[in-house]
Amino acid sequence: MIEMYFAMIKRSIKDLGHSKYVIRFGAEEFFASETFECVCKKNAFPYEHWLEKIKQIIKERGIRKKKLIIELSKEVKDYL
Repeated sequence: MIEMYFAMIKRSIKDLGHSKYVIRFGAEEFFASETFECVCKKNAFPYEHWLEKIKQIIKERGIRKKKLIIELSKEVKDYL
């Protein structure tokens, strides 16, 4: 079950950099939802830490945004 949550989080992180607005918005909605918070807290994921990084990704544009997405994806992957 925990692998499914990780897969959802990793996919949503990648979607933050998608070229289509609808996909980016869906990822932003997921991270702003209670679902993300509940999943993180239920599985002892670093919710506040990841949320701050996600907020930074949303604010950035271009190559800086891609770099932050790669860094957070690696951090999430290493967490498991």
